[in-house]
Amino acid sequence: MFDGLPVRLSLKGLPAIIFQHEIDHLDGVLFIDKVVGETRASGTAI
Repeated sequence: MFDGLPVRLSLKGLPAIIFQHEIDHLDGVLFIDKVVGETRASGTAI
C-alpha cells in the first residue's frame, strides 16, 4: 500500500493516544515503562 514510504498523520485526543500506544509496541516500549514516580513505586492504579 505505502511501499515503505513515510506516512504522516495528524491525530488528536484518543486516536492519537491509541496510535502512540501501538507505535510504542513496535519500539519495544511497554505501558509500565512510562509510569513514573509514586504511582510506579507503590503499584497503585492510575
